[in-house]
Amino acid sequence: PAWSKIVALRRVLPNYDWVFWCDTDAVLWRPDVGLRQFVACADSAVILQANHEAPNSGLFFIRNCPWSFHFLDEVYRQEQFIHHPCWENMAIIELLNKEEIRSRVHVYPKQQLPGGFHGFRYYNDWDKIFIHHPGMGDSRYRLWLIDNLVRLAEMDDRNRVLVRADLGALLNRLGLLGEGVEVGVEAGEFAATVLNSWEGRRLHLVDAWRHLPDYDDVCNIDDAGHEARLRQLPERLSRHAGRYQIHRMLSREATAAFENGSLDFAYIDAQQTYEAVREDLSLWYPKVRTGGVFAGHDFLDSRPPDFHFGVRRAVLEFERQRGVRAAVTTECDWPSWYLIKP
Repeated sequence: PAWSKIVALRRVLPNYDWVFWCDTDAVLWRPDVGLRQFVACADSAVILQANHEAPNSGLFFIRNCPWSFHFLDEVYRQEQFIHHPCWENMAIIELLNKEEIRSRVHVYPKQQLPGGFHGFRYYNDWDKIFIHHPGMGDSRYRLWLIDNLVRLAEMDDRNRVLVRADLGALLNRLGLLGEGVEVGVEAGEFAATVLNSWEGRRLHLVDAWRHLPDYDDVCNIDDAGHEARLRQLPERLSRHAGRYQIHRMLSREATAAFENGSLDFAYIDAQQTYEAVREDLSLWYPKVRTGGVFAGHDFLDSRPPDFHFGVRRAVLEFERQRGVRAAVTTECDWPSWYLIKP
């Protein structure tokens, strides 16, 4: 399929002055920034942008002129790269060693212009127009990462949360400065992160702090370990005395302590099985007020034998039932999901 882009470009190019190619594993991240600026003054036939190592043909411009057809034919003739991991991109890089080719191909350096058009997820190029996911294989995991970024790209720029550590800043921007809850606290690392940045009044911390039978998770340690975590929590949160309240109980038990619509936000990070997350979503969503943030950790499903999660499945089902759509943070391994309650 990577080679068929050359055939496709050759077919459509006669109908346009310029064609912009975009691989299917790239996401439009900044739709407010146009592409015209990159070709308005260009006298080249092909326009690429370098990433941190070399030009990449996942996204590029090509002009309708006789030389461009010659260039596409030359790329397609590089049969020594048919099975190369970088396919046609390696053919283009090889051809750039020829002056006759190099003189007609403009390669924007990575930092040229505010942002540029070709960014890469694994380099955190969040100032670029498109974010590309090359070299990640064809697994379901890559499809999830692309879908996650699409979800975040759909969110208004002011409300985007790139990593979950920025959640407190979003709450501040939205004026959500009252009561919030974290369900599933463990040692309190994320609670401390939220309290360090969030300007709200009180964070409620809900956790059983005991071993749960029949729950397979590395965080489900023995009772002694949970007791140690709980004892150390006041020290970890010492800067925020008076701004948090501990609720040592199961999630479903804790919901009785909160009126519907009383919370500015809820962050779900307790048991991560499909059944447990589905129940938590149902129980805690009514507690969040309109305009509040409803969120949670680990937006993914099982990748045995490491763990047995069903968070993504439960959230997708919740979206269909409630008519909402969550955005997802950019962490590759343990992303968080969040939505602003309509």
